[in-house]
Amino acid sequence: MLGLPALAPAQPGASGGPIFRVRVRDTGSTVVSIRRLEIDHGFGSQCEPLLVAEFAHGADGPQNVQVVKLGFISRRFEGHAFRVETDSAAYELGVLRPLDFVEDTICRWMPPKVGVEVDRATYLAIVRSTRVVLQVGERSIPLTREHLDVLRALAAELARGG
Repeated sequence: MLGLPALAPAQPGASGGPIFRVRVRDTGSTVVSIRRLEIDHGFGSQCEPLLVAEFAHGADGPQNVQVVKLGFISRRFEGHAFRVETDSAAYELGVLRPLDFVEDTICRWMPPKVGVEVDRATYLAIVRSTRVVLQVGERSIPLTREHLDVLRALAAELARGG
C-alpha cells in the first residue's frame, strides 16, 4: 500500500499538463497519475466525484506495465459494480473497492478513493474509443472530450520508453 510519507514530491509530466509523477521512496518505483478530473453528476460538491487513474513502474520504465488503476474519489461509489461502455464494446470491470491513489483532493475531509485494476489492453481499448460511458451501479456518467484527452495522455505515458 502506498503511504503518503513514502512519497517524494510530485514531478510534472513531460508535457507539463494533466499528468504528474511521484517517486515512491520505499520501493524506488514511480507512479504516473492524472490530475483529478471533476465529473458533473449533480452531487453539488467540488470534492466528489472526481475521476482518477494511475499506474506504477520501476526503473525499466512504463513499457512493461500491465495494470492501470482507474477509479474515483467519492464516498458514494464504494461497493458498486463498475462497467465501461464504449462505442464498440462493454467492459465489466468489477466492484469498486478501496484503493490507494496518489492524487489528493482539495477537501478538508478526504472522501474515500475507490477503484479497480484494469489490464493494460483493456485500458488502451477504452481510451481509444470516441464514446465512453462509465456505469457505476445504476448511474451513467458520460465522459467528455476533456476526460478522454487526459485518459489518453496517461495511455501515451504507458508507451514511453522510460
